[in-house]
Amino acid sequence: MKLLLTISDVVEMVSLSRATIYRRMNERKFPSTIKVSDQAVRWRRSDIEEWAANPESWTPTPAPTDQTPADVQ
Repeated sequence: MKLLLTISDVVEMVSLSRATIYRRMNERKFPSTIKVSDQAVRWRRSDIEEWAANPESWTPTPAPTDQTPADVQ
């Protein structure tokens, strides 16, 4: 089983279009990607499964890049 998913994998899993996935990401209503190279991003399977279990009440987990210097201890 893949731990990192491509956009095609995600589209198939959640039955949303690519455009809808990226729009919801911008609205912070869908898991964000992780950069695996200069030209490739992937989604964590666990993030997508968590979202799929309850998409209406899903909230993003702050990533280290979401923290401001005051948040870092």
